[in-house]
Amino acid sequence: MKWGMEDHGNMNINLEEDVEKGVNLELKITCEVINTHSDSVETDSHTPSSCNKQKKFLHHSKAQIEALETFFKECPHPNEKQRIELGQRIGLDTTKVKYWFQNRRTSRIARKEWHENKILREENEKMKMENMVTLDVLGNPMCPRCLSEDMKMEQLKMENIRLKEELARVKAHLEEVSGQPGPNLAKGP
Repeated sequence: MKWGMEDHGNMNINLEEDVEKGVNLELKITCEVINTHSDSVETDSHTPSSCNKQKKFLHHSKAQIEALETFFKECPHPNEKQRIELGQRIGLDTTKVKYWFQNRRTSRIARKEWHENKILREENEKMKMENMVTLDVLGNPMCPRCLSEDMKMEQLKMENIRLKEELARVKAHLEEVSGQPGPNLAKGP
């Protein structure tokens, strides 16, 4: 019993299931390989894994790349006529020249954005560090300079209290020894 035949571009997939034998699913894949050097079409039956071969990429020669780069520096957006002339001069198809320029512009933009993002990330890290320092200072209500002045003031207050206590002891000792009230000393702040 045949279940459906689907057409996916240059690939035909036939699914067959033999219901009488249980769940036996057989997958047949027919790949059509188009030969670009001739007008013939070859059809081969392959296993599913052999149809997944990747295309071989055609790399441009150094001379072609240099010519493309030189032209790109002068004119990053060539018109159709310029692409045709450049393609004929370096031996490339017009569409390959067109796509090379598109890819080159895209990669230039991507590199520029990456560089800008890198600068922004660095600035962000600096701002985070500054923010941490600022939060640390805000968490401590006294700045280091003010803290040292406050510490001096606290030391003076403590010294003043100690001196007042010592004055009170001396005054009490003087009253005890002389039997008369001690001299009335001017009180400090």
